[in-house]
Amino acid sequence: MTAPAVADRGLPPSLRRFWASAAAANVADGIRAGALPLIGALLFATAMFVPLAVDASALVVAVILVLTLPRAASTVAAPPAREERPRLLTELLGGARRLLGHPRSRW
Repeated sequence: MTAPAVADRGLPPSLRRFWASAAAANVADGIRAGALPLIGALLFATAMFVPLAVDASALVVAVILVLTLPRAASTVAAPPAREERPRLLTELLGGARRLLGHPRSRW
């Protein structure tokens, strides 16, 4: 005979309920200690590829979007004719003169 079956015979009803709830708690602890890590490992093993699948699907969507662009958007316009620009130093000095000559930017 098992220990709970022997103990149940001599216990009053209130202690029998306590004994039954303690036994159920022990079973729940056993399940928690044994089954939950196994379930967690299985979930991790199946979900390990999820970031890769999301990344791959984003790549597929991006490729489809690029391939469906209209041809007019992919043509390159001819660059404008080069116009003669002043030297960089001349432009910088002109900008500094303008800032210093403006009444709000004076010190």
